Amino acid sequence: MASFIMFSTRSSLFLTILGYVLFGNAITAQKVFMLTNYYNVLRLTMTVFFPQGLAFLAETKVSIQRLTEFLLHEEVAPRESVAAYKRNADPNSQDIICVEKGTAKWTDFMADNIFSDLNINVRAGSLVAIIGPVGCGKSSILQALLKELPLKSGTLTVKGTVSYASQEPWLFTGSLRQNILFGQNMDKIRYKTVVDKCALRRDFTLLSNSDKTVVGERGASLSGGQRARINLARAVYKRADIYLLDDPLSAVDPDVGKQLFKSCIKEFLRHKTVILVTHQLQYLQDVDHIIIIDNGYIQAQGTFRDLQASGLNFAKLLTSENDFVEVESAEAVNRRMSIQMCAQRKDSIVGMQRKMSVQLASQRRESIISIQSDDIMDPGAPEEKIVRGSVSGSVYTSYLKAGGNYLYIVGVILLILATQCLASFVDYFIAVW
Repeated sequence: MASFIMFSTRSSLFLTILGYVLFGNAITAQKVFMLTNYYNVLRLTMTVFFPQGLAFLAETKVSIQRLTEFLLHEEVAPRESVAAYKRNADPNSQDIICVEKGTAKWTDFMADNIFSDLNINVRAGSLVAIIGPVGCGKSSILQALLKELPLKSGTLTVKGTVSYASQEPWLFTGSLRQNILFGQNMDKIRYKTVVDKCALRRDFTLLSNSDKTVVGERGASLSGGQRARINLARAVYKRADIYLLDDPLSAVDPDVGKQLFKSCIKEFLRHKTVILVTHQLQYLQDVDHIIIIDNGYIQAQGTFRDLQASGLNFAKLLTSENDFVEVESAEAVNRRMSIQMCAQRKDSIVGMQRKMSVQLASQRRESIISIQSDDIMDPGAPEEKIVRGSVSGSVYTSYLKAGGNYLYIVGVILLILATQCLASFVDYFIAVW
């Protein structure tokens, strides 16, 4: 760009003076200095501002298209906050969540509703399980409770604060501890309890920096089960009145899932309201209330005993799920499946324990100590190594070779020399004149 500006200014001035003389006009110093100042003004305008204007014009066109696309989106009606729902709620009601004839869909352009005529009443401190085939609207119910999915009709009442564990675990770049705390203050006792209840203690002992280990974006360095448990731990660590858990047991081993359900959901959250979306039939007999969803409608709801007494076949309602088997006596089948899974898992654990070395045990002790520390500062990414010294000539040679063949390099050098020669010639011509 600098060479173009230098060449264009001088060459334009030279050609203008040459043409003026060839047409039989007399040139004077006054006219030359006037032309020089004029071309200096044009140089900035035509060689700097004009190309920038063309570039900004293209960027402006793209920006206008994006703004137009955004402004043409469907208007979203303002939604009431949780506080507003609290004020509208009946203070004498024992229901912490109440949905009456709820109908919802994401946009008005959708032909079918996500769910329709939804009636749910959840008492405070109860454990509610929502089951159904894939795509029937289980997760959408949680989105509606979060006020993310707007209701087209019906009423929704939510009393208290909400904590949510998504079906797809979400982690950000930072330490495991930061992902669990998620900006909240460090409560040492609660943090240790959550780590134990979410079966993360052993995972921390296997990591070099324990819970201070830095994970990449989306937790790519962790397994699916680890990401799911960290995602659950984040939701559980937050002190809330209602916990919405979207299938947190699907990505973990059967024995780990059993531990999470018993220790975390049943014991640690026993005084909280929990709504659990799950595909695991073996846990239904331990929940307070079951809601069966199919194609956006509630097929049945009630306790496990009530649904069994009504002759309802859980497996038939979940025929689109390959994970379930025929259930005539759900309690017996689930007990047999649990025994088989536990036996297989015990064999694998025994094999792994035999391979553990003394070094791993020492790392475990160090990791436990680090968890007990109140310092939540993270080691951060490892520092880059800095090497000082001169650059060898082979580097420059390789750089020149990467530009193309020798003829191309020689041509570029000749053009540079020609530009400088022409610019110098113009200055010399004007000086001689």
